[in-house]
Amino acid sequence: MKSQVIYFDFDRTLLDTDSLKQEQARRIAKIAQLSEEQVYQGMQQYIESIPNHLYFDVGGYALFLGNLYDINPSDVTKIYLTDCNYIADFLFPETLEVLKKLSREGYSLGIFSSAVPGHQKIKIENTGVLEYIPWSSVIISPNKLDTDIVAKIPNNTIVIDDDRTIIVELLEKHPHLTPVWCNRKTDEKIYGIRTIKNLSELLEA
Repeated sequence: MKSQVIYFDFDRTLLDTDSLKQEQARRIAKIAQLSEEQVYQGMQQYIESIPNHLYFDVGGYALFLGNLYDINPSDVTKIYLTDCNYIADFLFPETLEVLKKLSREGYSLGIFSSAVPGHQKIKIENTGVLEYIPWSSVIISPNKLDTDIVAKIPNNTIVIDDDRTIIVELLEKHPHLTPVWCNRKTDEKIYGIRTIKNLSELLEA
């Protein structure tokens, strides 16, 4: 890798977000005495009630479930915001080791995440990645492709993301950045863009 700066998307790039959501649904179901199916249905209804899933707000979701199922919203918020040490268990297996090795090799690391900052900061804090990534290099925004947001990334940075749409837009509109697609799910590749299935591939020459 030519650049000495690497920014990572967080969800589904560093963190196995889909598995984490399953665990959170299980915990909500248990504490609120609901079925997991009810929790999933409530989540879907909440997502449909907001402009975009990237604007997911824990407080709003907790109130929505509370009204829907007559449960205490605090039972939901504490799973997301306070009793959340379990989140670290859902990093992809190679994540911390890759960050550790890149940091030791002199790379400056950052996060470039699509989300509402509040809950996302708690997720990041509870994973251990901040041992290798300073808060000053963490960018969180539900509209991370806005020009003003992308401008916060240093020139000549490698940007790792699982979202194909974001990778293509970075390639087409931001030539000062080098996008890399982290496609863990399929064998699809994008012409002109490096594709990896596992972060460990970043350590290869």
